[in-house]
Amino acid sequence: MADIMAAQPNEPPMQTLRKWIAALEQAIARDDRATVRTILKDAVPEFGSTTA
Repeated sequence: MADIMAAQPNEPPMQTLRKWIAALEQAIARDDRATVRTILKDAVPEFGSTTA
């Protein structure tokens, strides 16, 4: 028998999305990979949590 798990949708406010996108654009323009990674981890907590 398979376990069933319900996930909560992660829908941040539009203002937060705009902040992340602006910060990402600036970090990409500076070729700042560490900041890009930090922003993505903030925006998507599961980001980078698995090893591939």
